Amino acid sequence: WAYSEKKKADRTVFLVCGLLPDGGLLILNCIAKRFAVEQGPMELARLCMSARPALVAMEGHSAMILECRRQPAIPEPRQLMPRSKAKIVRAVSAIEMGNAKRLWLPEHPLPWTDDLKEEVGAFTGVDDDKDDIVDALAWACQLAQEFRGAGSGCDEPSVLTPAPERFPTMPYMGGLG
Repeated sequence: WAYSEKKKADRTVFLVCGLLPDGGLLILNCIAKRFAVEQGPMELARLCMSARPALVAMEGHSAMILECRRQPAIPEPRQLMPRSKAKIVRAVSAIEMGNAKRLWLPEHPLPWTDDLKEEVGAFTGVDDDKDDIVDALAWACQLAQEFRGAGSGCDEPSVLTPAPERFPTMPYMGGLG
């Protein structure tokens, strides 16, 4: 989950992903819209009720983490701290995974897939008008690399949600170039 407290706020992005045993990332859902800060935890709780994630990670402040802890549907949130403010530096893991053909989308387009592909394809890392989905994807890719190989040994996604039956064939999404 990525959000902003700026006056001209970016969209809040909720990304639901699953980690494949080979380290590939299934992108199962992407919600990108503007929410008031106080709405974020409630919206995340709704998403968690349907996706049932094992892990929720967010770039944010301690106050937001505390607010999420008040929502029983949200697993204990993991706070993500950026090592760099430069978006291009933060996106390296997503660029690498995209180039290695380890990012997967549903075979049939969903309402969010075009927006995700458009933003990822247009990303330069230099004052992009829209980069919030890329930022959330970069965090998901960093987590995928961190948890790679830490699964249960089964052939199902293991990080955020084991739902391969929802999308039996996931075509390669393409690199982030």
